[in-house]
Amino acid sequence: MKKILILCFVAFQSCLPKNDKLEGNWYACDHNGNYQELLIKKDSLRLVLSVGHATSWANYKIKSDTLYILNSTEWRDSTKAILGFNTDNTLSIKFTNTNYTTVYRPLNKVVKNPDKYRELIFETKNRARKSECNK
Repeated sequence: MKKILILCFVAFQSCLPKNDKLEGNWYACDHNGNYQELLIKKDSLRLVLSVGHATSWANYKIKSDTLYILNSTEWRDSTKAILGFNTDNTLSIKFTNTNYTTVYRPLNKVVKNPDKYRELIFETKNRARKSECNK
């Protein structure tokens, strides 16, 4: 019985998000069909929308399966989200203040200017034009 409990615990722990699995660049079509990118570093993240807006870098922490966004006025209405890693290597994020879950896919392209607002918006809009969000 003890071995079964340990096995269940290990299996459950492996499904929980870890910061190193989050790190990287992700993209999604939101519930309105708009393209967006989520850029995640070890301790901060940034959302970029194809409509021409990017948030500032915001610090975050993860506790269990919950993402907490810290010290950001831009994210003030969306500071807590439930995370899930799916078997198809996608990342599901459901902010607790909405009814929507956004499924992000790994962005297999280098984001050249993640800290330069204008260049970042330009790059994101170019990727958005080629994305499945526009089909």
